[in-house]
Amino acid sequence: MTETAKIVDAGIDYIRVTSQDQRCKGRMLDYYRAVRDRDKKLGYREMTGGAFGFLGKKCRHAMYGDKAEWGMVQVSGYEAKSSLRLADEGTQATRIDLQLTYWVGESEVENVLRDAYNRACAAPPTNHRPCKVNMIESRHRAQTVYIGSRASDIFFRIYDKFEESGKEEYRGCVRFELELKGRLAKALWQRWVDGAGTLYQALEMVVQMLKERGVAVPSEDIDAHDILMLKRPKTSEEATLAWLKFQVAPTVKKLTGSFGWITPFRILFEGACTEWRVRRIMTLLAVTWGN
Repeated sequence: MTETAKIVDAGIDYIRVTSQDQRCKGRMLDYYRAVRDRDKKLGYREMTGGAFGFLGKKCRHAMYGDKAEWGMVQVSGYEAKSSLRLADEGTQATRIDLQLTYWVGESEVENVLRDAYNRACAAPPTNHRPCKVNMIESRHRAQTVYIGSRASDIFFRIYDKFEESGKEEYRGCVRFELELKGRLAKALWQRWVDGAGTLYQALEMVVQMLKERGVAVPSEDIDAHDILMLKRPKTSEEATLAWLKFQVAPTVKKLTGSFGWITPFRILFEGACTEWRVRRIMTLLAVTWGN
């Protein structure tokens, strides 16, 4: 294990929930609409969509559709982290992806991936058969390790999260992701519905299942207080306000020291305000602060 490794993110990364119950379908649709509204603030559009015979609407991180008396919601990424609130009698999950993301350092990502590949290849057979192991490389650098068959109920992905996402906060991070489908996904979901299991226990299960396949995660400390959940992306408006605060405001402050506040104010706001409004604001500020 990497001594300096630390967990930076963990939880549900994708989920597919279905139901015939009207009340549950209403809750699923409400969940989708909340995700859709947040996605719209990030600049994503809602479109017509479908999957597995379900037809409805989809956005960047979710889809809701109907098929006969059934309803289905799919949620991915950070929006799936709170999907346990959908665990209710009358629902079932046909797929659940659980992930553990570790910062190991940019120079160690390659070593962690290759070590996982080599250990998985050398691991004793599970269910009397060698486990299928593949590695994807780009320019002779390991990017993703697959363990198991994509068609089976258990499938692992281990990959360079920065290369996959392009997000700076994931630089130097490796993600260990378990995809559960079919009866195993339904069994885990039912435990959550019954209140007989926790998300923490499910994450511990991911670590144990990796061990059975010869792979050790960089750090086994997954106590809830050590999981630093990454923040959601800023909306375009929030990003602009942050830019104004940290980039523009210091420059304006410097200019006011040389020219007073009137010149910078006029340059910043004359395009957004009428001349009459600019004069009224400047008059009020002059009375309050002077020049």
